[in-house]
Amino acid sequence: MHECGHGTAFKTQWKNDFVYQIACFMMMRNPTIWRWSHTRYHTDTIIVGRDPEILAMRPPALLKIGVNFFGVTDVPQALMAMLRHASGSLTPEEIDFVPETERPKVSFVARIWVSIYLMTLIACFAVHSILPAMLIGLPRIYGAWHHVLTGLTQHDGLAEDVLDHRLNCRAMYLNPFSRFIYWNMNYHVEHHMFPMGPYHALPALHEEVKNDCPAAYSGFWGAYHENYPDINSSIERPDVLREARASAGSGALGTSRQWRIRSGSTPTHKRGSSTEYDSLIMTALAQVRENSARAPGINCAQPASLTYIGENHHGHPGASSLSAAAFVLRGTYWESNVMPKMPHSAFQ
Repeated sequence: MHECGHGTAFKTQWKNDFVYQIACFMMMRNPTIWRWSHTRYHTDTIIVGRDPEILAMRPPALLKIGVNFFGVTDVPQALMAMLRHASGSLTPEEIDFVPETERPKVSFVARIWVSIYLMTLIACFAVHSILPAMLIGLPRIYGAWHHVLTGLTQHDGLAEDVLDHRLNCRAMYLNPFSRFIYWNMNYHVEHHMFPMGPYHALPALHEEVKNDCPAAYSGFWGAYHENYPDINSSIERPDVLREARASAGSGALGTSRQWRIRSGSTPTHKRGSSTEYDSLIMTALAQVRENSARAPGINCAQPASLTYIGENHHGHPGASSLSAAAFVLRGTYWESNVMPKMPHSAFQ
């Protein structure tokens, strides 16, 4: 669902749209709501009050997180949202990020879904078996555990209200099975830097930029082991927001766990403190436009580091030219656009 929503699972857009609709149905996520929710999430990643997809607020509701490995609270909430959408009602938060012209799609799809679930329920009674529900509806319960297991590693325990993706996203190495199921989203810093990059290119992108990033975590244990003291701290003192830590390593950012960006500027500008942020964005855009002429086919709306990656494969300076601005500029996810398609040729 995620990759099809980004339009990067297939080169042909209708295939992305077709699979996206099916996957959203299986996940009980309205396709229009999620598309715009995820757009806001990439625009304001872990900005409290703006990001609608924060999985665990501080202090975390540990019981709720635990039972949602089996969809205990998520599924009833999703069903209630489906009925609400079918009636034409959206929450104030949904109204905030879903454009008015897109809202009729929400109720149209929800009404189709309600009809399918009703027919499934009728089929269960007709055949005196739970089998129809095992195919439609219940997979969201018994198949949710890996989705939750990976999703919690993306941002939980990292910095809130910062713009640098190295502070609020986590990259980690996973076993081949989880990487396959997860479609390489374990390289989550890289995904947020370049959200239009296809999943198959993320390992190569990681190799290009890893010296400018915190060292990747070693599997689920590494990610959750670091989260444990943060969970205790946020429960005991919920007013304290910890600084993101980087695993010790020999990367360009040094070995300190409480690290800072090499440029010397601490990336703690909140959305709304516009002077420094706008200057940073304009600098990054200028770098993009200057360099994109030397890398034809690269969308000039992408961050500067994407141009560098493209150049690197053509014999020009590569990841060593990365700037802090490249990690702060948040892809093409301006809210006036809906996940524009990134040419696959840029990442081949």
